[in-house]
Amino acid sequence: MESLTHILHLEDDTADSELVQAFLEEAGLSCRITRVQTGGEFAAALSQGGYDLILADFRLPGYDGMSALRLVQEMGIEVPFIFISGTMGEDSAIEGLREGATDYVLKQKLSRLVPAVKRALGEAENRRERQRAERSLAAQFQFLQLLIDTIPSPIFYKDINGVYLECNQSLAEFLGRPKEDIIGKNVFDIYPREQAEKYYQMDQELFQNPGTQIYDFLMERADGAIRNFIFSKATFVDVSGKVAGIIGVMTDITERKLAEEELIRAKNDWEQLSRQMELILNSAGEGIFGTDVEGKVTFVNPALAQMLGWETKELLGRPIHDLCHHTQPDGTPLPSSECQIYRAFKEGRAYHADDEWYWRQDGTSFPVEYTSTPIREGDEMVGTVVVIKDITERKQAEEAKLKFEAQLRQAQKLEAIGTLAGGIAHDFNNILGAIIGYGEMIQMFHPSLDPQVSRNVGQILKGAHRAKDLVRQILAFSRKAEQDRKAVKLQMIIKESLKFLRASLPSTIEIRSSLDPEVGPVLADPTQMQQVVMNLCTNAAHAMREKGGVLEVRLTAMVVGEESVKETLKLAPGLFARLTVQDNGHGIPPDILERIFDPYFTTKEMGEGTGLGLAVAEGIIQSHGGAITVESGPGVGTVFQVFIPMVEKSEITQPAETPPPILTGQGRVLFVDDEPALTDLGQAILKKLGFEVEALTSSAAALEKFLQNPRKYDLAIVDLTMPQMTGIEMARKLLEIRPDLPIILSSGFAERISTDAAKEMGIRELIIKPWSVRALMETIKKVLG
Repeated sequence: MESLTHILHLEDDTADSELVQAFLEEAGLSCRITRVQTGGEFAAALSQGGYDLILADFRLPGYDGMSALRLVQEMGIEVPFIFISGTMGEDSAIEGLREGATDYVLKQKLSRLVPAVKRALGEAENRRERQRAERSLAAQFQFLQLLIDTIPSPIFYKDINGVYLECNQSLAEFLGRPKEDIIGKNVFDIYPREQAEKYYQMDQELFQNPGTQIYDFLMERADGAIRNFIFSKATFVDVSGKVAGIIGVMTDITERKLAEEELIRAKNDWEQLSRQMELILNSAGEGIFGTDVEGKVTFVNPALAQMLGWETKELLGRPIHDLCHHTQPDGTPLPSSECQIYRAFKEGRAYHADDEWYWRQDGTSFPVEYTSTPIREGDEMVGTVVVIKDITERKQAEEAKLKFEAQLRQAQKLEAIGTLAGGIAHDFNNILGAIIGYGEMIQMFHPSLDPQVSRNVGQILKGAHRAKDLVRQILAFSRKAEQDRKAVKLQMIIKESLKFLRASLPSTIEIRSSLDPEVGPVLADPTQMQQVVMNLCTNAAHAMREKGGVLEVRLTAMVVGEESVKETLKLAPGLFARLTVQDNGHGIPPDILERIFDPYFTTKEMGEGTGLGLAVAEGIIQSHGGAITVESGPGVGTVFQVFIPMVEKSEITQPAETPPPILTGQGRVLFVDDEPALTDLGQAILKKLGFEVEALTSSAAALEKFLQNPRKYDLAIVDLTMPQMTGIEMARKLLEIRPDLPIILSSGFAERISTDAAKEMGIRELIIKPWSVRALMETIKKVLG
């Protein structure tokens, strides 16, 4: 994910600033621009800090870009500074660059802006990276020097010309001069002529015969004391094996025993230092290796060898590019001329890469982050040292984070959908309530209707009840509530679903069904079962939409025993209904097959699916104590199998042959609902049932009516969601006046109040819209006794 670039823009023209931002965003640069117009605003913004780039007009009313540039330099702010001006001449541009500006761009040629910005940001990042590398090297050198300075014996390093490269504090103290007076000089600059010639002669013999050299010599200490020292000197080589200089240790042997002990101590110190450096190198978790200027490996630590799957000795002397950097992630060859590892010694500067890929000996690849730092011997570039970190886990964490963020966004969308569904449930259920209520009134109170009209009314009610179930399903999904479950036979649900699918599928897809009539009922929510069937069949049809095929749906009974439970299904042993949905479409590749039940994962194009279908189906089946499996492969189609536990026959409640007759009553009812159609409906139904009714659409007007004669009413039926005064507020006021008044609360969204909560307030019953005539009458009977 690209980081956000913070830009401070000194510009008095809003249009010019917006044009600059448009150019940068069109080029894909993610940036946030803070525009200032005056010198005061510019200085205040600089003091706050946090900017990656400064853009400045050359001339502004009361201020100018050169003043801004000088202010930046005075404040010591190391941020790229680019002039953007329509009036800046060549002389002014040269002066600005000489003063420290990074670049300049004419407003007439804003096409140069994006390359200039990218170059400036890149150079700034390289500069910061170089500074970090230099600080790291300086810290390492300081640590090594500290180690050397702790050794009591005088120690020095000389190059091939006999010039002192470094020495420890002991040598400086022995000679009585600061280290700065020793480093960079030769023996003739430090010692008396005769003594210096002896040292020079011995050094030349050691260069001619590389190795070690031990000899003793009398020396005058800074305090005038003559001491006998043993010189222990040895040549050291560079990474190419060429003798590069001499390291020497001076041991005072004035007292023989002390001299021997001092020599042993110096030797032990040196070995300890070598072991410590080796231990540090071998213990590092990152891979570390060095190369010469030809890219051949000169040293490697165990971590890198293990990372690449090679033995350490197999890597030495071989081109590192050919071993681990030879191919790009997409499989195309990567020429060694383009190898980023070699940039350090080719360009003479440290190079950092945070999104590269290395290859193991077995041919597998892995993502890495590495820093390649040049190795110099004097002014000569002799190779590079590279520190590598395997970032596989970090990449996986980033991918997981992105996946989680996508899931979170989808979850937030679903939460918004759920909130919206709850908001419209009241109004939609009011509409359905009027349709169902008036339809039932026609059926109940007009039995002599023409048979065709009666059938039409029945179809209207059937559609309304399906809409009622759909609203209930949407609300349940949005709040993850349990559905009302009952013993149902899947045969009818499957037939109805396939009938609906047939009308929506192309003729190139043939539907075949085999539903065993002996398969018993399952304890389930019919709407959810229909959703599972529709989701699986729609998914199968999508796989065959290009070439057509056969969609097979089978329902059979299956006994799940202990063995099959242990092997795959993880189900309790028993009798199960097995639903099989099979297609001969394009099939599912193995890498996708593992994710098809992940929420929000889909291979469909935008607008063709949300990625929830199979996840919802799996969730529904698991909540019913069942399981869902899938078998598929490219070109062989897909088979889904759903297992749902069947219920015992004793658990099935047989519906009555004919519904009980509608009960009638008497008394005066106060009926309040802000929906006029439901107010008229409630009044008509209650009058048909024998009640006197006062129906109002205003809760405030209804309360006023009630206050005129509280004992006039035997029952109040109040809608929950109304303007001015909610049903709960109205019920509370009615009960304050008359605590014994029976109240029924009517709501189109049950989640807003539960039956228990309503009863705690004194409300007798809660009836959920859309209610039927029979449900209303039974609730009234329950309340009035």
